[in-house]
Amino acid sequence: MKTGEVHTGITIKEITGEMIENYAKASGDVNSIHLDDASAEKAGFPRAVAHGMWSMGVIDASIHQWFRGKPPIKELSTSFIKPVLKGDSLIIEGKVAKEEAGKFFVDIKGFNQHRTCVLKAKLVIGGSEDDERK
Repeated sequence: MKTGEVHTGITIKEITGEMIENYAKASGDVNSIHLDDASAEKAGFPRAVAHGMWSMGVIDASIHQWFRGKPPIKELSTSFIKPVLKGDSLIIEGKVAKEEAGKFFVDIKGFNQHRTCVLKAKLVIGGSEDDERK
C-alpha cells in the first residue's frame, strides 16, 4: 500500500433479512428494529436496520483483504452516518492517507447503492512492537 492509493473492499450487493437475523442470533442483539420492518417503521426507519457492528464486520473483512491476512490493527474508530437498511447495498472503500514509521493511516468509507456515505472509519495499522508498550 502507498499513500493516496484507493482500495475497494467488500461489496454486499443486497443486505438480506437473513443476514441481519444471523447476526442478531450470533450477537444476542435481537432489538426489533433489526428484525421487523413494522417495528423499524414505528421507530422512524423505512424498513429494518442492519446492526452497526455487522457493518463493522464488513469493514474488518475488507481490512483483512487489503492487508492479506490478520494485520496488526493499532486503532480503529467508526462513525455511523446514516442507517444501513435491509435491501441496501454496502460498498467499502479505503484510501491510504499516509504512511509514517511503518504505520498506515487509512480513511474508510461505506456507501449504499446510491453512493450515499453511510459510515466512515479511521484505521491505523502496523508499526513496531514498541508502539504497543507505550
